[in-house]
Amino acid sequence: MKKTFTTKSEGIQCEKIYTTVSDFPAIRNQFTYKEQLEFHFDSIQGFAEDEGKVFPAIDLFILDKNNDTLVTKNILDGKQAYRPSLLKLTVKHILEDPLHTGNAYTMNIIVKDTKGPGVFFTEFPFEIIKNEHINTKETLVKYKEIYLFQKEWNGNEVTVHPKRVMSGQEIYLAIIDAKGFSEQNGQTTLKFLLKAKDASGKEILNFPLDNFTIDSRMVQSRLYVNFSLPGGHQNPISLDIAINDVNSGAKIEAKVDLNVR
Repeated sequence: MKKTFTTKSEGIQCEKIYTTVSDFPAIRNQFTYKEQLEFHFDSIQGFAEDEGKVFPAIDLFILDKNNDTLVTKNILDGKQAYRPSLLKLTVKHILEDPLHTGNAYTMNIIVKDTKGPGVFFTEFPFEIIKNEHINTKETLVKYKEIYLFQKEWNGNEVTVHPKRVMSGQEIYLAIIDAKGFSEQNGQTTLKFLLKAKDASGKEILNFPLDNFTIDSRMVQSRLYVNFSLPGGHQNPISLDIAINDVNSGAKIEAKVDLNVR
């Protein structure tokens, strides 16, 4: 999908609009599940002033291909005062449920002047595509989403780009809505295996875990494996993760190449 967004101005003008993902430039319309898309409005002006301040409001809507509204989000309620000079506004949204891989959407951002009639509309078509960095093989199991993330100091989850992994950083591989694992009395017993080698073939991790029994509802909601990798090895680091059902032949195997800094 070619990058394109359209704008419509009614009294409010914006000098520059651009997008980033987790603060990295993102000149694209295709994203993976759980990425944080950020829209930046630089030098936006035309707001009516109240005692030298302006009071913008921002609403975000995401529609599916049938024009059904899936996401409604108030970014700014118009109560916060800003200095009008070189005003910059940022809209952030994590591309997650009810949005899913394999679908196209349209994001509408409406910037309004709460002290005047000005409005600025932005329309942005985009797709959520399969994460090409994570290769999987499923046996008797299906899942809806798979992604890598890390936890920030405030507990927020942020997707991790495989080419930008910090040494010692705790990383999670998450699997959403996995179905097909066996269940006994509401429990599922799994065995995990993590292996990692650097580009020279040197083994970095070989970490089998004992059988792990968890609530089957948790498996179906979100299943994850966490790990960290040391620095000083030859990139890329090849990571293999296997999740095996102890009581059946069901399993998920995931392989991802990581560049560790």
